[in-house]
Amino acid sequence: MIEMLEMMEKFGKLGGSQEGGKKKPNLRMANRSAKPASSIPCRRGNALDTMARFRRSETTCVQEDTPMRHTGDRPFLSLVIPAFNEEQGIAQAITEADDALSGLGYDYEILVVDDGSDDSTVASAQAAAVGRPRVRVLRHEKNRGYGAALRTGFEAARGELVAFTDADCQFDLTDLRRLIPLTRQAPVAVGYRLDRKDPWRRRFLSAGYNLLIRLMLGTRVRDVDCALKVFRRDALQHLLPKSCNFFVNTEMLTRARQCGMDVRQVGVSHRPRRSGQSKVSMGDVPRTLRTLLPFWWSQ
Repeated sequence: MIEMLEMMEKFGKLGGSQEGGKKKPNLRMANRSAKPASSIPCRRGNALDTMARFRRSETTCVQEDTPMRHTGDRPFLSLVIPAFNEEQGIAQAITEADDALSGLGYDYEILVVDDGSDDSTVASAQAAAVGRPRVRVLRHEKNRGYGAALRTGFEAARGELVAFTDADCQFDLTDLRRLIPLTRQAPVAVGYRLDRKDPWRRRFLSAGYNLLIRLMLGTRVRDVDCALKVFRRDALQHLLPKSCNFFVNTEMLTRARQCGMDVRQVGVSHRPRRSGQSKVSMGDVPRTLRTLLPFWWSQ
């Protein structure tokens, strides 16, 4: 706790105007040309870098009323699946995704983004993609982080709707049938996990984090890190993440709030991880807090 207070005091000295002992929130976003994901340095655990990248954001908060373009009566859907060392389950993830999306009645593509895995994730993904022409496998030469993998997939996506999920097969992707119609009413549709199947400690930490995010950043989202979200393409271009780690969900939903975008929520089913190991650990808690505090101060 003492270290957190010292950190908050430190960031108070670094910048941001104050009046009467309170900081003035700065909700204005800079209007600058976008940079490709490859040009954004991703140094893990550096909260100052995260804050600086957010302050240099190119996002222009414009709520666009133009209707979605469709192929016939169906939107074209891009599904992004970031993967890191998921050799045991990536084939199942691709198979389930392709089977689920083919049954939804939409035109679609699936983009698997390997984030520099040091196992056989890429080879397994490429093998699983044989005979599935809607699957594309992208790769980072080295591990750059979850947020960076998502951004690579977002930038490569060609759909009018862009969704993402994780490679751990914990979501039933037929639940996209519940999320996609919400994008006709709002630019962002997010799921929240019903009867979550994670260990009790992770559920406890997640509940505390969601409460903290709602209080500090005003997202009003029940389950900020639920890895089943759908964005309209015209909205996503204003929400592209700068965070390279698991803070990416918090960052994107905070941007959506700042831009005045409506966010719709619906409950989705959740399953236990069937293979591999979770990439989230107890060590991510202090790292996330070190990112959250300067991010909050920069707002």
